[in-house]
Amino acid sequence: MYQSFQENQPTMVERTMLAKRLRNIGLGLLLLFSVQASADALRVDFNAWSRDVGGVAALSFTIQNRSGGTLQGLQIESSSHESLNCSIGDVALVGFNFIQGLAESEQVQCRLSQLAESDQSTIVVTARNAQGQAVMQRFTLVAPRGAQLVEQGIVVLNSAAVHDDTNLNGLLEAGERIDYNYRLINLGTLALENLSVIDLDGGVACPASMLAVGADLSCSRLHVITSAEETAGRVDNLVEVQGQDSLGLPVQSSDLIIRLNLAGRAGIAVIKSPFLLDDADDSGFASLGDRIRYDFIVRNTNDETLSNVELTEPDPDLIDTPIVCSAQTLEGSPFAGNGAGVLEPGDMVLCAAEYEIRQSDVDAGQALNLVEVLADTPLNLSVQATGASALVVPGAGQLQVEKTTTTPVVLPNETVEFEISIRNVGSISLFDVVIQDPMPPGISSFSWTCAGTLCPNTGGSGAINESFPNFPVGELVVYTIQAVVEPQVTGEIVNTVSVLPPGVVVCQPGLSLPPCRDDVPVRVLDAMAVPALGPFGLGLLLVLMMLVGLRTRSTLAS
Repeated sequence: MYQSFQENQPTMVERTMLAKRLRNIGLGLLLLFSVQASADALRVDFNAWSRDVGGVAALSFTIQNRSGGTLQGLQIESSSHESLNCSIGDVALVGFNFIQGLAESEQVQCRLSQLAESDQSTIVVTARNAQGQAVMQRFTLVAPRGAQLVEQGIVVLNSAAVHDDTNLNGLLEAGERIDYNYRLINLGTLALENLSVIDLDGGVACPASMLAVGADLSCSRLHVITSAEETAGRVDNLVEVQGQDSLGLPVQSSDLIIRLNLAGRAGIAVIKSPFLLDDADDSGFASLGDRIRYDFIVRNTNDETLSNVELTEPDPDLIDTPIVCSAQTLEGSPFAGNGAGVLEPGDMVLCAAEYEIRQSDVDAGQALNLVEVLADTPLNLSVQATGASALVVPGAGQLQVEKTTTTPVVLPNETVEFEISIRNVGSISLFDVVIQDPMPPGISSFSWTCAGTLCPNTGGSGAINESFPNFPVGELVVYTIQAVVEPQVTGEIVNTVSVLPPGVVVCQPGLSLPPCRDDVPVRVLDAMAVPALGPFGLGLLLVLMMLVGLRTRSTLAS
């Protein structure tokens, strides 16, 4: 997911990953002096995402100069510098990237990697146009989960920054301050706890460290501009929040906020977060027919009141319902609805729309969505921002189940050894997998062991009925069974194992539908019966044996 915004001021965090070929739109505002548009100066195209070795996510994107002239001092910064690599032509740029100039229509190729599941990185692109004015793009990437569960902990960090410009000259000067406000919102279905916020000045005091579902809290920090920041003409602030949900799983969010000289006093930003509202097939991830709710968070990020706040979806086929906004803002002010509402400085409003996953989304591997927000300033000028997301639609899981035996032929009362191997050979984790192997007729007892890091139990006796809450990609579990055949059994014994993964899963080999089964037959031979002989019979048998022995000796002598 990413969220981007071109205006001479910062924007905010978003939760999902990717958007493909998004055109960033905005206006550069200098409200204290003149107003000059610098719309579409930079275009960010998101090309592809992938998974590196170990399952970490990687995203490639390009940044193109669309300003009509050369951009000077282009800088590409990431809140996780070690994972950002860019190049222009044959020149490689690693970590903190600085380019002296970017000619018209010239492109920079970038790749953000080393993103583990749910990791987040905020990227800010800044430059100066031919008139010396600042141009900025911001977007936030969140690595996709292997599976988007209905029960999930989600924290969204929503930042705003106001420059207290005491002499109204628009410049960042030592001794002046920047008022930062960080809004934390719980957009998941689990309570959050142990939340802590850190920014460029250290730990931030917040009124609470816990958030109930749907709740929010506001943290503030006053930063005094330093002489070094005055000289640089910018203030960089990385803010992070970390904590855990009620299941003990980590949650985190971050934002990179940059204030520049002549940044203006009006700004708006939008975050879009998809949520798996109705998991129709109980697969644990977005799949065909599932219902998605898009949550939009619109915030006034600066110091001017905004009116006629309107969210639109450029492609109406990407949502199924109108975008509906709450009747109140998070500060409790009335909001007249999408297209008519007012946002005071720092305030925000929540809006939502729904969408059903289609076959085209499954074929593409993701459900793309874009939203644009437009609002009016007191000077009848407009501010604009965009937010986008791509919800990963991973398709069907794959589970390989095999059962073998080293003793295909036995006698009654003997022991048969079976081996069961279960491996996740697909590209997504499987959840709530159940393995069942009942004792078949003709078997008097079972004893078994389990090998693998996922085993709920290392061994046991009797029928196997084991549950695996999470079966990650590539994991292998092997059961070894010692089964004793009943004394009076003959013929064939067939032992069948069944593995029941919920949701959309294909069984390998064979591409059948669940439950995934395999069986192995064992042949039980008849025990040879020895007849009971009386005294006469025993004597006759002895004579016959002697005659055979004498004949054998005579043959050898001749």
